[in-house]
Order: sequence, then structure tokens, then C-alpha cells
Amino acid sequence: MRKFRTEEALKIFSGGKPYTAWAEGEILPGYRNPLPGNAGQRVYSEVFSPRIIPRFRLPRDSRVFTVGSCFARNVERALMSAGIEVVNSPQRINVEPSHLNKYNAFAIWQELAMAIDDSYDESLCLEVKPEKWIDYTGNGFYKTRDALLEARNKILAANLLIREAGFFILTLGLTEAWYDKETGKYLNITPLDAARATPDRYECHVLDYNDNLDFSRRLIELVRRENDHVRIVITVSPVPLVATFTGHDIALRNMVSKSTLRAVADSLINEYEFCDYFPSYEMVVLSKPEAAWMPDRRHVRAELVKEITDLFVREYFIH
Repeated sequence: MRKFRTEEALKIFSGGKPYTAWAEGEILPGYRNPLPGNAGQRVYSEVFSPRIIPRFRLPRDSRVFTVGSCFARNVERALMSAGIEVVNSPQRINVEPSHLNKYNAFAIWQELAMAIDDSYDESLCLEVKPEKWIDYTGNGFYKTRDALLEARNKILAANLLIREAGFFILTLGLTEAWYDKETGKYLNITPLDAARATPDRYECHVLDYNDNLDFSRRLIELVRRENDHVRIVITVSPVPLVATFTGHDIALRNMVSKSTLRAVADSLINEYEFCDYFPSYEMVVLSKPEAAWMPDRRHVRAELVKEITDLFVREYFIH
């Protein structure tokens, strides 16, 4: 719980106007008018522009390490086009960009731990169909076991580059995750082929607030153990669930998923002074839909991704 004395709370509210009010000014029947700068005028009108108060700033030549879903890949590309070095970019390590995608805090922590401890288990490589090899703790299919192992070793080695980063951008994505009872590993992607063949081996877990907070803490503490000067910026991916296995309406489950992760992010920045939250999630979902989404209403328009990363660079890097 955060507490503010009355005088302090009122001073913060007054000093932060118009950003601290949804609407103010002339009272109309039953509601107030949003004035320029109030949230009521900023949301759902083209691109939502939030007020940013960075907790820290770093030199422009600071290196960045990114991890997360396809949205993180978009951010990565936009950062590099702005001249920011991303140490674990797919171009640098020569792998397919999508094969770096990580969708839940469990898979992210697990991958980093395997890299640091040199504990990768090659039995995770499965041939689910002829010339279709995959490791479900990673992402992407390969024609041979050797090709899969080569790519996985490249990606695991790239995780060690966290030691060189000034910024670690962590994007939280999903709260539904699959678990492999045989290996004791949380999976990064749904093991559809393998689960159909060996259904007793796998379970789908719906991870709650405490689960996600616990593994996010483990991840942050592991990162800081390897790099005690890195600053961590946490985001939540706006990209919705592609599927749910709960039987509920996916739109409702997606709201639960994103709300859970947003609450986790807030808890983490209140707990760790070297962590901050960047509102890329809000910049997408509070923008006008036509300005935010591709026609599938799932992937974010490149123009908005650029606006998001431009804002990040302006606010967090010393020019």
C-alpha cells in the first residue's frame, strides 16, 4: 500500500493538472466537461499521448536488451532505426525474429536461467512430424534436430548479452501457459502437435496475479545478479490472446490477462527502485482503434509502434 498525506496528495493533484483529472470545468447535467489535456479529451482521439515521468535516464549510446512477444520485436526494430543498439536483436544473432518471441514470465525466466546455468536439456527437442522439429520452450519449427539445436544455442548464448545492457525492456504478454509434466518446464508456446500425441504429458495452466508476480520477481533478481547496474523498463504487450483454453469468451479472458499483467507491472515498480513502467499498452488500447490496429484488431500498426518508441527514446535517453 502506498500512502499520501492529505497535503501531499492535494499538492500532487493540483500540480499535475490537467493530467490528473479526467474532466473538469463547467458542470453539465450529470457530468463535467473534459478540457484540453484532461484524459477525457486525450483518450480514443487518434493516438493517446500519456504524461511520462521517467524514474531514470541513460546516455543515448546505452545498449538495450529486449524480451517479449511479437510486439517486442516491433519495438526492437523501431529502436534500431532510431540508432539505439539492441544487443540481442535477431539480425545480430542471425535467427528468425519470431523465434525470439517469449510470451510469459515463466518462459522468459526459464530461458535466461538455462543460459546462465548452462543447463539446457536437449531432450526438449521433439520431432512432432517428419522434418518438423521444435522445442516448445522456444519458438519456431526446423527441418532437422541439428538445425533446431543450432538455433536454440544461438538464442541461449544471446541471453548472456544481458550482462552488457544498460536497459532491459521486459514485455509481459500472456497468463495462460502450458506445462510439461515430464520435464518440469513451462512452455513458451502451445504444444498442439505433441499434446495430441501424448495428452497425459501436458497441462494448460491459467496463471494468476501471484504466480506472475513471483516469476517476474525471480526474473528481475536473476537479471540484476548478472548485471547490477541495468535499469529495467517493464511494459505489457497490447497484442491480445490468439486463443483461450478456458472455455470463456476470448475477449473477456484477454481483459483478465492484460489486467493481471498490468497490476503485476505496477507492483514491481513499487518494489524495485531500478524498475520503471512504460505505457506502450495504454498508448495502443486508449488510441482511436483505426489509428492503433491492423485490420485483424490484434497487431499494432507500424506507425503507432514508431510513435511509442520515439516517445521512449525522448524520455529515457539523454540527448
